[in-house]
Amino acid sequence: MARRTPRQHDAERQPWLARAAALSVSALLLLGLLAGAVSQCGSPSSSTEEPLAIEITVTPGAEEARLRQRLAENPEDVGAMIALADLLSNTGRGIEAVELYEQAIQLRPDDATLRVALGRTLLNYGYYADAEIQLQRAHELDASDPAALYFLGQVYESRSPPDTQQARAMYEQVVEIAPDSPYGRLARQRLDALQ
Repeated sequence: MARRTPRQHDAERQPWLARAAALSVSALLLLGLLAGAVSQCGSPSSSTEEPLAIEITVTPGAEEARLRQRLAENPEDVGAMIALADLLSNTGRGIEAVELYEQAIQLRPDDATLRVALGRTLLNYGYYADAEIQLQRAHELDASDPAALYFLGQVYESRSPPDTQQARAMYEQVVEIAPDSPYGRLARQRLDALQ
């Protein structure tokens, strides 16, 4: 099977982006309505006073710009790299996110959480072999964390054809080491679905 390009992967994610954009617009409308309601509430002591108004300014991309500024000032700020990578990954810019996660891992190679984040992003964008490598390394670094095992199960399920036996083995390990965690509950759901 031919490997798809990052652009093809991004194109397949467009419906998700449309939903995210709609949710953002809904949140902005709700904030606008809230601001309008608050601005109509004046001081109860006097009807001649100007009503109070709350000005809400939402600047698209402000958080991304702030994080990029932090990185410009300190190129080794791993916290800013991770936050920016998370933001990019969640807004459909996985390739940029992967590059930032890789830079952060160069600075903190033994950070299992970073490797899980990178593995999850690679999984979401269809780079299953690369995701598997990162998630296995994360599990080696922290065998008590169920996240790496859960996402390894997701990798095995996502392959073509799916390796359901290997996926089940990962989910069973998650349930064994962290049965009451969110990943434990998700793993039980996947085990039920795979039967």
